[in-house]
Amino acid sequence: EDPSVEFMVLPHNAIRGELRDFLFLVDCLGRLVAADAKDVEEAVAGLFTWWDGFAGFLVAYLSAEETSQYPVIKDVVELEGDFHKSVRIPFKKQLCASIEVIDGMREKEAIKFKTMLERANNIRAVAMPFAKHLMNYIVSRERAFLSPLESFGKRDEIAAATKAMAREIFAGGSTALSILVRPLAPARRTIWLKDKVPVMQRLLFESKQFPQISKRRSGVVTGMIASLQNAGATLPMPRKTPSANQNNTFEPSAYMSYDIFG
Repeated sequence: EDPSVEFMVLPHNAIRGELRDFLFLVDCLGRLVAADAKDVEEAVAGLFTWWDGFAGFLVAYLSAEETSQYPVIKDVVELEGDFHKSVRIPFKKQLCASIEVIDGMREKEAIKFKTMLERANNIRAVAMPFAKHLMNYIVSRERAFLSPLESFGKRDEIAAATKAMAREIFAGGSTALSILVRPLAPARRTIWLKDKVPVMQRLLFESKQFPQISKRRSGVVTGMIASLQNAGATLPMPRKTPSANQNNTFEPSAYMSYDIFG
């Protein structure tokens, strides 16, 4: 990846991968409810275990944008419109508010829902606009900033910003860092981490934390699929990485099957 844009492309691709799995899990949950599966509560617990990692990463990254990315970007492109601080900060607060709403639907808070169907419907109702707004935000950033950054030329400044971003996200925990480097191939991941993370922390992360976290989080997805198969329910469409459509916007309806919610 071009170092001049990697500090934006890498976390954006991580977000795409996470949204792919999030929409898939929400879709699976609805199918389990529709099939009246016995292990729905276990599926809900798995969904929120997975969600905790994504939410933690996203909160850390949105903060790192302000401290590590936008100070560099504003030297390249005038920050106006949706990217002016007076607009983007309230937008990020709305995203964080959606994260809190989803958090409130986990098992220990679910007594406010009369049925599991109501609970699944509410999770979906928040997941749809959350995914749409987040994806449209990163697509808009790429459209506005990638070309100017590629022409910027100050690679040392961008490299320092990338390192600061990585360390701020790592401060949010090893799961957050695991999500950030998820899009990188193993060899590239090792090279990338050597320059961003202190050596002892990096060795522990690569040898133990990253494999364990990746296995645990992917296990939630495979576990959900197994539950669907055991219940005789129809599997969702294959997972696809979210992308913008021809209008440079994102529609989550292309990644979920909503008729199962009734």
